[in-house]
Amino acid sequence: MENSKRKIKFNTKVVALALIALMLSILVPISYAYFTSIVSGNDNVSDSIVQSGTMRLTLTDGAIVGATTQWVPGSSITKTFTVENTGTLPARYSIYLKDVVNNFADKSDLVYEISSSSTGAYNTTTPVEAPADDAKIISNIELSPTESHVYTLTLRFVNKSVSQNDNMNKTFSGKIQINDPSNDVNDKVEPELYQGLVPVVYDTSGNTVVASMEDWYNYSEHKWANAVLVTNYSDYLNNDGTLKANVSGTVIPTANIKQYYVWIPRYKYKLFNAGVETSAPEQMIEIEFQSKTDTKASGTSNGDWLTHPAFTFGSTELSGIWVGKFETSHTTLSGHTVGNALNCSDESCSNATGIEILPNKVSIVNDNIANQFYASRSIENNASLGLNANQIDTHMMKNTEWGAVAYLSASQYGLYESASVCYNKDNNKTVTVNGQNVNRCEVWINNTHTGSGCGANGDYSIAACGGTITGCSAKNSGSDGVQNSMATCGGNEYNWNGQVNNGRASTTGNIYGIYDMSGGAWEYVMGNQSSSTSSYVYFPKDSGLTTAPNDKYFDKYLASSGTDDTAQRRDQKRGILGDATREIMKTYGIDEGGWFSDYVLFVSTDGPWFRRGGYASDGANAGVFGFARLTGGAGGLASFRVVLSAQ
Repeated sequence: MENSKRKIKFNTKVVALALIALMLSILVPISYAYFTSIVSGNDNVSDSIVQSGTMRLTLTDGAIVGATTQWVPGSSITKTFTVENTGTLPARYSIYLKDVVNNFADKSDLVYEISSSSTGAYNTTTPVEAPADDAKIISNIELSPTESHVYTLTLRFVNKSVSQNDNMNKTFSGKIQINDPSNDVNDKVEPELYQGLVPVVYDTSGNTVVASMEDWYNYSEHKWANAVLVTNYSDYLNNDGTLKANVSGTVIPTANIKQYYVWIPRYKYKLFNAGVETSAPEQMIEIEFQSKTDTKASGTSNGDWLTHPAFTFGSTELSGIWVGKFETSHTTLSGHTVGNALNCSDESCSNATGIEILPNKVSIVNDNIANQFYASRSIENNASLGLNANQIDTHMMKNTEWGAVAYLSASQYGLYESASVCYNKDNNKTVTVNGQNVNRCEVWINNTHTGSGCGANGDYSIAACGGTITGCSAKNSGSDGVQNSMATCGGNEYNWNGQVNNGRASTTGNIYGIYDMSGGAWEYVMGNQSSSTSSYVYFPKDSGLTTAPNDKYFDKYLASSGTDDTAQRRDQKRGILGDATREIMKTYGIDEGGWFSDYVLFVSTDGPWFRRGGYASDGANAGVFGFARLTGGAGGLASFRVVLSAQ
């Protein structure tokens, strides 16, 4: 089995040594700077700077500015530091707050600002909530030779003109750290390039380019690994599936690309709403990447770590999964008005050779789950794309696999830089948490479709709605109303690789994420409700899958004891940890009670199959965390997504 896939992994020892050599040549050793402030009512408090140790980069401390003997609401301390490049080559750096201790009762009481007048430096005067844990506060800044960036970090105790006694005797402390190699998570990512997959990056014009292994991905910088299946794979790959010499940097013609995929690495996440029928506000989800040989985390309570269940595939522990970058389309059948036109009834479906995963295509809808499932399973038999069914497994996305993408998107490796700072400012969304307006990060809706009257007078038929177009973005906000009668995404303001869009409709806030997970077409996923409330009994309904698939291909849910569809669909406590259902409930008892007001209609007797993401016309109720129930039959404006993994 080891010879059946290419494990492409950063050689961490080599890369680390190279980085150290570069940093030593261009930057003299770093000093860490601690700053600590203790709230103690009106008692006298000392503000201190403690320096210890040296390491790789230059961090020159300045004096505390405006420090007082009283750390009370309205007080602030200021820390000045300098990053200098004394070498002959440009360098990039990020700045982190490490070893953070923040036990403020109300985290919004403590904010920071980072300012700089240096050319090319990061600069913001907008207060940002101080992190509760380690966080990156400045990302990927380029510094030219002989130049320096001088920063001032101001930590402020906000005076809210109300009682803030709950923060007496609380502490915030942290360590400024620059380009810490131990923060490089790529050691754990380990994309597995199965035969036929070509690693790619994107140039400044949005072209798809064969990647070099040294600069293929960087999850710390929100650059997820991308790969494509092409019709002319022999132009890029040797017979053993390895990249040919000198092909890196080659632009792949659009006409040759059939399917785009994005690597979701194995990870564990810190449980934040593990209770049954409890609620939680929108928040950044803490994630740590894992190797499949690491001990699985099996937490059950808030604060515990849990290895995400999507990375256990039957009896196989996975290093990660390749997820279709766009909703599925087809060379001839997309947007069809005739139900079940895919006509797939087994895992050797000839129509599966027409499956595409591409931008600016009409999503394929109006098929039942059986057609979608068998079409997905048949892709692995497509030898014209270099695939080998003895080496890989292609299947229709499961509900927990959707959840794995959703949680990674809501992490420090997706849309977030820190708890209230988005990697792409366009993804900013103001929400209410504990009565306070705070900033969180949301994927923008794909609100583009070909129909002329979708939703008018309640008409959501195929005739009225036509098909949605893959990879598009709303123009003005993350929850824009529907764009009717569109033949394509409509130029740079809507395109997945357009300069205006800049990835705001992707799971990373840039071009390297996954699209169409908010809006576009609804997407059926493999998650089925039992016909019984006490034990799982397969319930096919209108899916066409008369016999249950292998257990590894779908998630199972018990039936609700509710007496009608309303009670059953609002019984979200039946969710699985990791599937992004019960954990992302902000308000129970309503159909729009998910994070960012997403639809949260759980499976029921009337609709025992999950669909995810919402539709182009659903506005604010569409979203990565949205879900609803359906019969599993054709005609529900539902597309699907393909996943590729080890067997």
